[in-house]
This record gives sequence, structure tokens and C-alpha cells, in this order.
Amino acid sequence: MKCSIVCWACALALAGFALGADITLPGSARKIAITFDDLPAVSVPTGETCDLAALQANTAKLLATLTARAVPVVGFVNEGRICKSLGPEALPALLNMWLDAGAELGNHTFSHVDIDVATIEAYEADIVRGEAVTRKLLSERGRTLRYFRYPFLNTGRNQDIKTTIDAFLAKRGYTEAPVTIGSNEWMFAAIYADAKGRTDLATMKLVTDAYVPYMAKVLGYFEHASSRLFGREISQVLLLHASALNADSLDQIVAMLQSRGYGFVTLTEALEDPAYRTPDDYLGSDGFSCLLHWAQAENIIMAPRPTEPAVIRKLYAQIIAK
Repeated sequence: MKCSIVCWACALALAGFALGADITLPGSARKIAITFDDLPAVSVPTGETCDLAALQANTAKLLATLTARAVPVVGFVNEGRICKSLGPEALPALLNMWLDAGAELGNHTFSHVDIDVATIEAYEADIVRGEAVTRKLLSERGRTLRYFRYPFLNTGRNQDIKTTIDAFLAKRGYTEAPVTIGSNEWMFAAIYADAKGRTDLATMKLVTDAYVPYMAKVLGYFEHASSRLFGREISQVLLLHASALNADSLDQIVAMLQSRGYGFVTLTEALEDPAYRTPDDYLGSDGFSCLLHWAQAENIIMAPRPTEPAVIRKLYAQIIAK
């Protein structure tokens, strides 16, 4: 269940803040938890990112913004998504950068496997394999691994699979981390990474100029969805990725959220909202948002989700066709 509670170190001391502080603005009623998937970093579609210095710099830049803005965060790890050529110390070094900044880490499976194309046995094995390094690093700090997020937000193509995996996760002590605000930001990120690799500054600017307005539309859409379903705006959970685009644009995203009256809370705090006790019984491969699952269960028809600009779709098609 996606909503199953119903279901380096450089620049990290900026402004003297630590991740996890609540910077809710006076009078603000909106709360949001920011989460990142696919740690230690998102690779370009055409291949892996095997430059450790680049990965460290990208991570440091993300964390510097989060630290300076005092934004708590959970990063969901795919332990297998790092070049083997970097050696066994690369992953712990990168993950420790997040932990040194006060972030929380969760399990996103070892290889970002899709439950809809794997056997139950293979999927469970990938969950266990995906927690080895992360659990050890957390334990060394007296902390526990407690959150899991399904890759692609897919939770099983039938109820038997879903029930089996839910029970497996519960037995291992996991709380499944929901998403209420999903988007196609990964598409922008892929174009940006490809352009950055070619030092194509014009395309990089095109992407960043389109990215923040698109995300503002996404926020507005799910704010409205929340109000329709619950008669109020619930504490939201935003999904982003540990990409070069977000490393370079996160300050603008955070500023946009603040301009909309959001205060930043931990995932734990967000999930205290009673809305998350609403069962999420969705079965299918369009995970995207718990809000849309709940709407479907109530037979509430929502407007189509905001789409990315046509030029973004065109550029994305071009890079995946390479």
C-alpha cells in the first residue's frame, strides 16, 4: 500500500541550520514533506553516472540547499544503482553525506525493480538486498531503517501480491512511504542531465525555465485535489529525484513552495495527518498519488493532471531514442 500507514560534507553547515528544523511561516496552514528517490543519484537515460567527484558535487549541492533552507528530507536508496567500478566505499561515502546533513534514509529496493514484472520471491529478495548498506550506516548512528517506497509507486497487479508484500514489509519493520504530489519532473531531469553532459547551456536554461512553473501547476492541482477529497489541504508528501536538475534548481523549488505558504515538516510529521489513515486499495501501474487513488475509490472524477510543455516531451523523446 502506497499510503500504508493507513495502509564532502562541504557546505552542509550553511547558515548554521540542521536538516529537520520546521520553518513553517507565521500564519501558514500548508505543510509538506520533501522526499528524494533513487539515491545516491539519478543516472542519465543513456548510461550510468560513474564519476564519483560529480556524484559528490551533486549531492553536496542538493544538501547545501536543504541545509541552508532548513528542510527535513528522506532519501530513498537503490543500493545497486551505482557503478561497480567506483568500488565498495563509494556508496557508503555518498550516503554518509546525507546522514551527516541530518537526513533520513529509506529503502527503495536494490535495483529499482518493478513489482509488476518480478516474482514475489525476487521482489522480496531485492528489498532485503537493498537494505544492507543503508541499515548498517543507520545502525552505526543509533538509528533504524524504517521507511520503504515502491519503485514506480507500483504496489502489485493483484490483491494477493499486494497483501503478501505488505505483510513482508511489516515483518521487516517498514512503514510504506506514500506520495501525494507526483510529477514528471524526472523527464525534465533526464533532458537536463543529457544537456549538462554536452555543456548545452541553451537547453539547460530552457529546462530550468520550464521546470519551476510546471511544478507550481502540479502543486496547485494536488492542493485542489486535497480540498475536494477532505474539505481541507492535508499535509502533502512531495516526490523529487536526486538529479543534477534538482541540485541546480532546488533553491528555486523551495522558494516557490514557501511563496505558496508551505512549511517544511518531516515525513513522520506529515503522516500524522488523519488523512493518511484512509485505506489505499488501488491496484494498477499508475501509482502517481494517493490523492488520485482515494478519489477513484470515492468515484470522484478529477481533471487531467498538468502536462509538461510540448518542447519537454519532444526533447525527452529525442534523448531516449539515441
